Amino acid sequence: MARKRVTQVRILRQVVDTLIVVLTVSSALMTFEPVRQYGISLFASAGVAGLVAGLAALSCLMPRPKIPPAGAPSGDAKPMQRS
Repeated sequence: MARKRVTQVRILRQVVDTLIVVLTVSSALMTFEPVRQYGISLFASAGVAGLVAGLAALSCLMPRPKIPPAGAPSGDAKPMQRS
């Protein structure tokens, strides 16, 4: 379980590092008037990529609930009473 968590944190860190680089480059491009449009486009695409990466990371980092197989008794089932 620890190796899985280390891998998840490593991937998350790489995604964050990549987004920081993209945001830095886009903000640098926005300071120059001739290439300002490229910086704005890159900034917008980084926002969308960050949203997608965040949703993907959320599903990876959150533990999945354990679902019992079909037909297995659940913990809240009451025993049947015979009359």
